[in-house]
Amino acid sequence: MALVAFSAKADVVDDVRHLREQSTLLAGADAKQILAQEWAKQHDPATLERRAEALRRIRDLGKRLAADQTAGLSRDCSAQIFLEVKWRAIYTADFAAINRRIGDLEASFGQDDQAYAKQQSPVEGSWGICFEPMFMKVEETMLSLQKMQQENVAPKYTLGLAPDVRSGTDAVALLSRLLISDIAQDGVDQRAELAALTTYGAEFQFKDYWQSYLEGQVEGLLRDRDPGGITKVRAAFHRFLEAWQDPATGYWGAWYRIGDRLYRTTDLSMTYHLISYLKGKVQYWPQIIETTFKIEDEPYPYGWRYGVSSNNHNNYDVVKIFRYGWPHMTEEQRMRAREKIREMLDWTLGQSLQPDGSFAPDENFFSSISSDYYFGISFFDEIGYWHANKRFWTDDTFAGSDSSCLLIRRRLAELQLTDPLALAAADKLKADCGPS
Repeated sequence: MALVAFSAKADVVDDVRHLREQSTLLAGADAKQILAQEWAKQHDPATLERRAEALRRIRDLGKRLAADQTAGLSRDCSAQIFLEVKWRAIYTADFAAINRRIGDLEASFGQDDQAYAKQQSPVEGSWGICFEPMFMKVEETMLSLQKMQQENVAPKYTLGLAPDVRSGTDAVALLSRLLISDIAQDGVDQRAELAALTTYGAEFQFKDYWQSYLEGQVEGLLRDRDPGGITKVRAAFHRFLEAWQDPATGYWGAWYRIGDRLYRTTDLSMTYHLISYLKGKVQYWPQIIETTFKIEDEPYPYGWRYGVSSNNHNNYDVVKIFRYGWPHMTEEQRMRAREKIREMLDWTLGQSLQPDGSFAPDENFFSSISSDYYFGISFFDEIGYWHANKRFWTDDTFAGSDSSCLLIRRRLAELQLTDPLALAAADKLKADCGPS
């Protein structure tokens, strides 16, 4: 629906900037409350109650998925359906689709061998065969290509996702259409799709280490479709990101049309990804730093908290923003950041990391066992817990850190997980723990 907010011209970047200037910033807790009211305006007055019931069923199935993955059972397709149905239940009011996919998830547990879900599709050239939404296949494709890049292996088939997106201009038009959600009108919050396509688009275009691999061994990327190649795609993407970024907060986030007003939000995950893939070369660092402190107690995705608790995923995002922002901080801000990182570390050591080397799952934030390991390990890695040369924030030493690294590595190896996130986590441990 968001297309109605933009003019008919091909270049919508000026419209994005103009609309941003006309919008009002919506704080995280306020956004949660106001968007809940928007969902309640759906034709079905029981939308919120039906969502709560669906999420309860999904959480129960998530516990079963975690138990099966921990037991070493093949659950690659189940994991994909789980992520999709969780997205549907949080971001849509399509209960026919939600219930259908819950049924698909329940049925998938009866499949003993789900290795097929890790294969590239000969039709679309994508990975993520058990996902229905295109944007979820983009993420799975990116993760699979990263693994292949490490092995220096080319994909078998040409990529063919989003065939109508033929240029950087087309990509920006697609993102612009996703930028503004009107929940009361459409029954969809486009935030997750916007976040996925923006952040993974940035990773494909800007993440340095695999650009030569993408250029030389992968066919069908957006850079191959645009006559201007990667240079034109990057330029279009940069212009969109600069127009979208909020000068008041330095953050990126989803926008919402509520009645006759437009609101913008801060989004920790979107902002972390873009800062990371652009290697910190972004505008408004003073605002980013202060906003990051300010949103500590705001609910996800607008801040650090999921419920009342911390989690390794959000803590990792915050620490990475701190690391890129460190050269831009005052000494007082650095002192505040040190204090917060120490609190995060104490939480991870005291509540998340378990005596057997696993990470305690959070059933409300759970996506997979591999994800639990990946973000716990990534947090430790990012703060330099295992390597002094990564400790941008402190000169402290951490007694017992080496043994914890080996313990986590041993436990992860025992699970024999083979999905891209688990393999990425194992690669970090290989670099951090030293020889086996």
